[in-house]
Amino acid sequence: MFLAKLRLWFSSSLSLRISLVAALLSGLVILVVGGTAWTLLLRQVETQTRLNMERDASDEAQRIGGIITFITSSIASLSENSLIANALVDSAGKETYLIPFLRGMRQIQGIPVDIVFTDYAGRTIATNGGNDLSGQEREWLTAALVAGKSTATVIANAQGAYVLASEMLAYDRTDAPEGSLTYRLPLAKLPLHGSATLNYEIENIADASGDTIRVTLPVAKLLADIKLHIDWREPPNAAGHGSSQVFLLLALAAMGAFLLVLRLSRIAGVRLTTSLQSLNTITSEVISSGLSDHRVVVSGTDEIAHLSMSFNVMMDRIQEAQEGLEAKVFERTAELKQALVRMEESESRYHALFTASKVAMLLVDPADGTIVDANPTAADFYGWDMDRLRTMNIRQINTLSPDLIAHEMENAKREQRSHFNFQHLLASGEIRDVEVHTGPLEVGGRTLLYSLIHDVTERRRITEERNRLFLAIEQSPASVIIADRNGLIEYVNPAFTRTTGYSAEEAIGQNPRFLKSGATTDEEYKAMWDQITAGHPWSGLFHNVRKNGEMYWERAHISPLVNAEGWISHYLAVKEDITTSMEAEESIRRLNRQLQDILAACSEVAIIATDPDGVITLFNRGAENMLGYEAQSLVHKETPARFHLAAEVEARGRELADELGIPISGFRVFVEKAGREGHDRREWTYVRSDGRHLTVSLITTPVYAEDNRIVGYLGVAQDISTQKQAAAKLEQSEERFRSLVEGTTDWVWESDENHGFSWFSDSFDAIIGIASDSLLGKRRWDIVSDTHEVESPKWEAHIADLTAHRPFRDFHYWIKTGDETAKWISISGSPQFDYDGHFKGYRGSGSDVTAKANAAMQLRMMSKVVEQSPVSVVITDTEGTIEFVNEQFCTVTGYRPEEVIGQNNRLLSSGQTPLETYVRLWSAIASGQIWTGELLNRKKDGTQHWELISISPIYDDDGNIARYVAVKEDITYRRKAEQRIAEANRMLETQSQQLKATNAELEQFAYVASHDLRAPLRMVTSYLTLVERKLGAELTGDIKEFIDYAVGGAKRMDRLINDLLQFSRTGKGKGSVTVHLREAVGEALANLEVNIRDSKAEVSTTEGLPSVMGDPGELVRLFQNLIGNAIKYIPSERTPQIEIGWREEAGDYLLWVKDNGIGIAPEDRERAFMVFQRLVAQDEYDGTGIGLAICKRIVEHHGGKIWIESEVGLGSTFFMTFPPHQGEG
Repeated sequence: MFLAKLRLWFSSSLSLRISLVAALLSGLVILVVGGTAWTLLLRQVETQTRLNMERDASDEAQRIGGIITFITSSIASLSENSLIANALVDSAGKETYLIPFLRGMRQIQGIPVDIVFTDYAGRTIATNGGNDLSGQEREWLTAALVAGKSTATVIANAQGAYVLASEMLAYDRTDAPEGSLTYRLPLAKLPLHGSATLNYEIENIADASGDTIRVTLPVAKLLADIKLHIDWREPPNAAGHGSSQVFLLLALAAMGAFLLVLRLSRIAGVRLTTSLQSLNTITSEVISSGLSDHRVVVSGTDEIAHLSMSFNVMMDRIQEAQEGLEAKVFERTAELKQALVRMEESESRYHALFTASKVAMLLVDPADGTIVDANPTAADFYGWDMDRLRTMNIRQINTLSPDLIAHEMENAKREQRSHFNFQHLLASGEIRDVEVHTGPLEVGGRTLLYSLIHDVTERRRITEERNRLFLAIEQSPASVIIADRNGLIEYVNPAFTRTTGYSAEEAIGQNPRFLKSGATTDEEYKAMWDQITAGHPWSGLFHNVRKNGEMYWERAHISPLVNAEGWISHYLAVKEDITTSMEAEESIRRLNRQLQDILAACSEVAIIATDPDGVITLFNRGAENMLGYEAQSLVHKETPARFHLAAEVEARGRELADELGIPISGFRVFVEKAGREGHDRREWTYVRSDGRHLTVSLITTPVYAEDNRIVGYLGVAQDISTQKQAAAKLEQSEERFRSLVEGTTDWVWESDENHGFSWFSDSFDAIIGIASDSLLGKRRWDIVSDTHEVESPKWEAHIADLTAHRPFRDFHYWIKTGDETAKWISISGSPQFDYDGHFKGYRGSGSDVTAKANAAMQLRMMSKVVEQSPVSVVITDTEGTIEFVNEQFCTVTGYRPEEVIGQNNRLLSSGQTPLETYVRLWSAIASGQIWTGELLNRKKDGTQHWELISISPIYDDDGNIARYVAVKEDITYRRKAEQRIAEANRMLETQSQQLKATNAELEQFAYVASHDLRAPLRMVTSYLTLVERKLGAELTGDIKEFIDYAVGGAKRMDRLINDLLQFSRTGKGKGSVTVHLREAVGEALANLEVNIRDSKAEVSTTEGLPSVMGDPGELVRLFQNLIGNAIKYIPSERTPQIEIGWREEAGDYLLWVKDNGIGIAPEDRERAFMVFQRLVAQDEYDGTGIGLAICKRIVEHHGGKIWIESEVGLGSTFFMTFPPHQGEG
């Protein structure tokens, strides 16, 4: 609102705007002049500030450089200790020796440093408790070790950048690096000033920005390539407060000048705009009285006079435009009246068309479906009167559900049609199919739907009938062809395509003559054509040809189709493929002819026919040959009883009588079963004319007339005497085969023509552990074990043999068994063929060779072990002649196998092994013992090497020594290392004795010095207290403060010395006694009673604290320190809560003291146990930094260990372990 009023006030006065513009121009000049002065002043201030920054940056660089130099120098001096390099030569225990060198170096100058001892290969030996080297760091170190010189780099990761440096540890006898002293110096831990940033650049250092001072750190030579530097940036307000005051004075002066100019400009603007005020007055009069003859009087020739003239011209033109506009409005009004008359005429025509139309019409409101209007035709169609229709809703007529209506509208949209198909309900209850054409219509400002409804119920019924007829023709199994009156095909159904092979596209437009095969005569076609063109249907047979050239028979029915005018428009042909039935009839005729030929020509089979009473009517040549009778002597004269055994016939008659329950005799014995069941097969004994007996297989069948009446019987007999004899022999052979199979662990198998197993002998069940019937139908490759590798080439060759029906022998493969194991089997097989030479399958045998396979696998495995062994293997005969060497032997000695095989093993002797050694060696192995020892042998190039050798005898099957096997390991490096280790151990023993003496002297000195220093401190404290009392009221505030500082410092010094005395005494007790920790804790709590009361601490102790062996005073001191720290190091607003607990864990007593104090950061937990390591500022919490170091020494003196688990801000838990008291179970 304020801005709107301001804008209105500013725009209402031209004089005001003139005055403001003038004032702004003046203000701009003031700003330019003032800005120039301000810039010169700022430049002077910046120059002085830059000089100060350079001085501060140089001081910071000297300070940080000194810290880094001290750290690197401390570690470098440690790396120069020859004892460390000598210790690295030792092959075992070196970490135990090296760890003490790192003790106390977890932090240097308060900076945590990770230090790692590595050997010459970069492997970690010992650390100072920090993190081990990562993979990237170890790769860098390996490269440095290869180069053999100390180096350093900077690595950055997610935790920040750090210096990674490595000092080479050279062996003083060879100057070769035996390892390295590698350490990490975290740059983020350096105590930088708030304005300083530590940066580095290994190659080129980028220039510092304009507001930053860059100074390179003075560091040791090892870190020179890293180019560490300090970037010093001064805070934004460093320019000082003086420039702000100058700026304020300049701003006040500029503001006063601006207000003065604004007032003067306002006076001048009012005088300049006096003439315009009169123009404004005249313009207001013209606006209030409307367009008239009012005009502005013009005087003078200045800009205002020109503006008045322009105003008069504008008023003249506006008046002319108004007069023209009134004429156009009158003309447009006349046109609108004419349009209204035409619209009324159009509406009258619409109502006449709507009312008189023979099409049902509805006007529907699309908003709610209400029928607004309906014409009389709609009332007649639906059966409701007009008034009733106008009160109905379209949903009362449309029977489709909303979902179906939406579906129909979507279909119409997709099919791009302008009508919809619905089902409407009539007043009579009948439902009619309607086709609705709908469009929008504007009526009285409303948009209605104008719908034309067509009844399509009858049309849809006819369409559906046509569709059903079309589907019947399409799905008919008979071919259907429709041709025009000229015989050209217009339609064929799918059955035609299936029968002829021609597609519909290929047939349409063709004359059916394209199917002619030439077997049907032209006369037959002409007779057919004459009959159908005369209007009569025709039926007959065609012998046509398919597209592929194959002949086929068709039974065709062709009818003419007559149109409404009574003339033929098309021909309809329905054709059935009868090729199969025609071929069957031809086959029957052909078989009848062949039967007569067979009966006459068959000489090996007796064919005998009888009438219903058994009189022989046919006796073929085969019967004559089989029985020795001539046909003419039996036909129409005898029955088959002539050549049958009477006893056999009677016996068969009794069997049938018992089976059927009626007496059977005579000829009925031969034909009764055949008459009942259609045929009878049985073995009979024929009696030849010469009296010899034949065994025959007789098949008897009845012969039927067309009326299904039996008119005779036909018997076909085959002499099976030879087969019966062969069967007897086969049975004997099978019995022998069965005995053979059942008496062996091998098995016999058979497979069919598809190589599926069809039979196994019983012994196979025991091999696979399951019923072999479960494998019937499976093929050999279906039962292969899936746990063993398949040898593809071997299987491919085997499958090739099976495909070619070739016999095979000893094919091996792994078969899976019932217990999920596998067996290695060997099978052999031969193909089997029937009498016609058709392949029937395979028959063969199999054997379980798993044991042999396992032995072979073990042999191969042992061979691979020997060949790939990392030690040398040599096999010799009993005389020492080399028979075998492995690859490692060749690698070690330099000999190729062919150079040593056949040579005596003396070839490898160096000549420096005592003869007695060889005598003991041969004496041991010749007596069957194993000899183990070390020999100095010689390689092919003449160099000597030490080997650790184990020689064993190898026995033959008779128990005699047949060979010797020697397993040899090159231990040259180990022997040299042992020599260096022995020498280093001697040096270490000497140094150890020296260090023990030195440590004893240092401990005694620390104790004496600490004890003697306390007396002077107590004297200083006492005299300062006397001075304070003596002066009394004369003490000024400063002097009292100085005395308090001195007394406080002396007291802290006394506590520090006392803690040092305790630290030096820890572990010097005279012996261990049983200490009840419950009593030790109780005494510690009693000592801290005042502290606990003042702090309102809550202390809880778990019942049943155990007893340990130790020093009672030290254990009280341990708990007193831990509980006292828990009370001391806690936020002032928090009440101390302390828990003392224990449990047994891993055979030790695990105790803990838990508090809710300030907590300890993870990176400070190891440092907390170091002497003089304070983790908080002195002014926040009092202390000497020795308490936890004493606790650590007490726990370790009692054979345990101590550690911290903590969360910053929530508290800490100090865990301790103690060995269990031997007297407790």
